[in-house]
Amino acid sequence: MKYIRNGSIRLVGTALAAMLLSGFISCAKAQETERSEETPFLSPTVSSGVTGGGLSGPAVDTIQPLQQGKALAGLQAVGEDAAYYCNLEGNMMRGGNSADYPVLLCKDPVYDITYYVNYGQDYFIYVLRNGKSELVAEVPARELYCKNGELYFLAESYGLYKFEGAGQGNILKYNPVDGSVELIIAEPAVSMRVYEDGIYYETHEMLDENKFKHHRYCFSFAEKKSDELDFNTLLECWRGNRFVTVYPEASQEMESYQDVYLENREGERVITLGDTFPYGFQVYEEYMYYIIWDSSSLMRRHLETGEIELVAELAVKAGFPACFIIQNDIVYFNNHLRLSLTDGKQYYVPVQGRSIGQESSLDGFFTDGKNLYCVNSGRLWRMSEHRIAEQGLKKGTIPGREAEYHCYEYQLHPVGEE
Repeated sequence: MKYIRNGSIRLVGTALAAMLLSGFISCAKAQETERSEETPFLSPTVSSGVTGGGLSGPAVDTIQPLQQGKALAGLQAVGEDAAYYCNLEGNMMRGGNSADYPVLLCKDPVYDITYYVNYGQDYFIYVLRNGKSELVAEVPARELYCKNGELYFLAESYGLYKFEGAGQGNILKYNPVDGSVELIIAEPAVSMRVYEDGIYYETHEMLDENKFKHHRYCFSFAEKKSDELDFNTLLECWRGNRFVTVYPEASQEMESYQDVYLENREGERVITLGDTFPYGFQVYEEYMYYIIWDSSSLMRRHLETGEIELVAELAVKAGFPACFIIQNDIVYFNNHLRLSLTDGKQYYVPVQGRSIGQESSLDGFFTDGKNLYCVNSGRLWRMSEHRIAEQGLKKGTIPGREAEYHCYEYQLHPVGEE
């Protein structure tokens, strides 16, 4: 596999990538594309879906073979994978379109290291280890998942690279012990997840210039082959069970379903969830958290009982919260809202040095179990928050709904810097 870095269009490509990818299509509510097997092509993913490609343009500067990655000396196994998830549960979010939002960071519990994509810079894969950042694989990537001490990822051109010998969306594996980078799946995937039994991924078959048909597969780790899943089966799983959504004939409603349930690996229904399913969700412990757009409310559904309850009516100020992550019983929203699941208090949290009116969206949240990360202004950052000293505290409320602001501030740090 080779890739070509088109230096002569780097600035144009960077601007294009920032425009298309910053905020991962702005984390906005997009029209969902999975209504039928033949769906109008809406470009729901940052990937073009072509196998030979990258950005066309002037002659390239260099042709570089795919380098083997860096072997990390002195690795010692100190933990093990979770029972079902290859990423922390807080990393799993399903967005409204089939490719969702890129997964740019994941924690490897086996070696206690964290991989991330140097998003907004070279887009290569780096590792955080012993407090330092190291480049480990010169491959532009997204969708990072760790399994048995190895890293699985999807090749992504970002409009800056042209692949040769393999294609956009191919799924690869990096081994930190010997530094090897291996092609696992040579199909042009637009999205992927990794669980204990295999790699779940989706491809798009172009029917004509305006329509595509989606296919979802599971590559079995045990059998070393891919089997196509039923059309209604999603890529997301929960504790060994797959989400299934069945659409009524000719349904035009965003959340209109005939049936929603969880099935086990043998295809047997184990939990019935009713006939509704959220546009986007975050799984945290036994619950699926999601937002009701019309009422600006955060809801949660117990994934064993199916019980649905209101968590909070959200205080909305600078744009509707579309993306969120939960860590340590705190919900962080992309519009700077912060909600405590313990006491229900909401805060509007600005970035240090900026006024509320100057905020830009905090998108694509990730966690390594200890730190929070987000995309802001087209780059991946590590987030921290601190309580403002009481003597400098400016309290206020957002009209219509209670939410204090100027109680906390976020600080954004380059990934790898303390």
